[in-house]
Amino acid sequence: MGFHLGMAAEINLSGKLALGSGLIFAEKGFKEDYQLSEKDKTTFFYLEVPLLWILKCNFFRQGFYFLGGTYFDYGLFTNLTGSGFAIDKGFGPLPQQYRNFDMGLKIDGGITLGVFRIGLEYSYGWSDIRNAEDTSVKNKVLGINVIYMLLKNK
Repeated sequence: MGFHLGMAAEINLSGKLALGSGLIFAEKGFKEDYQLSEKDKTTFFYLEVPLLWILKCNFFRQGFYFLGGTYFDYGLFTNLTGSGFAIDKGFGPLPQQYRNFDMGLKIDGGITLGVFRIGLEYSYGWSDIRNAEDTSVKNKVLGINVIYMLLKNK
């Protein structure tokens, strides 16, 4: 589970369809092909730029949205704790480190409240973010987002 916070803008193509993008501070997670100790915890923090198709609709006088598209992430920093982690893990070029760049598929849906959107999203990373050749790590995130609509066309 991750938390995302940021700003987004959209360009309306019709009354219900728009293109959207933004700048999101995103917490991400991963699953490796072996089980980590319960005492070890890994958290990655990214700056995310999504490119999305947005479908807007109204139900019971309330605005809802559904979106899908791709995202591009750049890793800012990591938080690695536990006995299984060395100080040199995190983002970097070494085999025990992770790549800064990630990209993948994003789907999202939620409610629009004025200039804010609050929703639930799922992101599936296409990129192997691990430098090591013996393992593969891809981000798979279920997140809650709160987005302030910086540029919103009516």
